[in-house]
Amino acid sequence: MAWSFERKNSRGRHYMCLVQKVRTPKGPRNVKQIYLGTADALFAKLQGPPSTPLRSFPFGLGAGLLHAFRPWY
Repeated sequence: MAWSFERKNSRGRHYMCLVQKVRTPKGPRNVKQIYLGTADALFAKLQGPPSTPLRSFPFGLGAGLLHAFRPWY
């Protein structure tokens, strides 16, 4: 399964989508499609500061250590 950016046209407007494709016997098919907005809006989102501030919690250290030492199944 591969992810790729695609430019879509709808009613004369161009927008960007992130598309996941799967190979089938009939050829590649779209499985998931995530709307990202117009190219200008996407560029503005990537250049600007994050919309939500980062927060920390007192239990973050313990949770991080537990996650680091958890065996992979």
